[in-house]
Parts: sequence; structure tokens; C-alpha cells
Amino acid sequence: MYQRTPALLPNRYGIWFLPNGRLTERQNSGFCDTPPITTEDYDGAWQQRGDSLYITVGYWGGKTSSRIFVLAADSNTLKIKRVYR
Repeated sequence: MYQRTPALLPNRYGIWFLPNGRLTERQNSGFCDTPPITTEDYDGAWQQRGDSLYITVGYWGGKTSSRIFVLAADSNTLKIKRVYR
């Protein structure tokens, strides 16, 4: 579940949806998930089609594409299901 914040939080995972189909995703800066985890910001793009969002974004190993289904949303929280292609 995601919480709305005024900006991406330092060293925490998050997605910032920007105008014109752009986004920034903060995620692991490398393949290792062993703490302490450091994050990095990666540029990407989003597009809404029907009831889903399709995103393409960089990551430490290249680029990835996924489809996001919004399960629940209100003014402060977002619950999604993300399916990687």
C-alpha cells in the first residue's frame, strides 16, 4: 500500500507520477535486498489504458515494463497489483 506524501521519501521505495506521461520511481540501486538498502531514482513513462496503468521504467539492470491494476484508492492511500511483463 502506498501513502500520499508531498515528495518521495529519502531512501524509501515510491512512485511519483508526473504530467505528460512521465514518472520517477525510487527503488533499490542494486540487485541486493539485504539491509542496509540504498535507493536511486529512475525515470520512466506511464500510460493509462482502460482500467490499467502501463509503465516502463529504468532500474539498476536495464528497463522493465509492467501493468498496474488499481485495487483501492482514496485521497491518501493507493493499493495496487503490479504485473511485470
